Amino acid sequence: MENIGTIIFSLREDKDLSLENLASGILSKSQLSKVERGLSDISATKFLKLLDKLHITFSEFNLLYKDISTSPENIYLLKMTQALISGNLNQANLIESDVWKFHTENSSIYAKLNYIMIKAMRLQIEDKKLDTDSLAFLIDYLFKVSNWTRYELILYGNTMTSIPLESINLLTKEISYKTTLYKKINLSIIINLLFNTVILNLEAKNYTQVDYFIRTLSSNEFLDIQLGERFLKEYAKALYDYVRDPVKINEEKNLNLLNILKILDSDNLFIAYSKIFEDFKNETN
Repeated sequence: MENIGTIIFSLREDKDLSLENLASGILSKSQLSKVERGLSDISATKFLKLLDKLHITFSEFNLLYKDISTSPENIYLLKMTQALISGNLNQANLIESDVWKFHTENSSIYAKLNYIMIKAMRLQIEDKKLDTDSLAFLIDYLFKVSNWTRYELILYGNTMTSIPLESINLLTKEISYKTTLYKKINLSIIINLLFNTVILNLEAKNYTQVDYFIRTLSSNEFLDIQLGERFLKEYAKALYDYVRDPVKINEEKNLNLLNILKILDSDNLFIAYSKIFEDFKNETN
């Protein structure tokens, strides 16, 4: 079966499991990394043990496999996400080249949007932004669509770094209206987009906008099991408190929240969110 590693990677990231945590007792961390990148095969016994650790049945995995196997867009997106996380520009360039070829052979609007998304993700590695024409096409589409599904949310989330902050604020404010039909099933993505908008406005010192989006974050009701969403709500508040008043007690609020990720073995998230705090801390020093 092709794409097994890509799906395992996606499931592991979605469930906030580190490579070490998932691999422990089954195979080495480096072996799992190779499996996820499609560089190594895995035995049936070890594969089933991984599924057990991911708390997913073989039948459920098979449904995911069938879905991703018939969707080259999903495969490219997952591979580009891996390249972005690892900062692998060579891999990112190869993926963009493949998607460009797919785009030129398919005239649909989605083929073009998928290429723009993949290109925007590749440009993140180089700290660059989309060209004017691609950006205009993307923004026009996002404003034009009345009911955002998971596709529009993913498209927006992966291209935010190229969109001007003024447009981001307008689009994020419209999310609650644009996702009314599908809000419950896409709440996790929506909360992440709200959090990212808070961070972008904090960086720009747009505190009026920060206030607005933190209130929007807090207005959402979360289930007890939605720990990630609750964390982002509290972390956004803690970062805002620190940026406005970088005293010891506000620094400790952030460190205590980050320590929760450490306790939960969410190593990737700990590193990513710690960097956000460190960047703000360096600005205030």
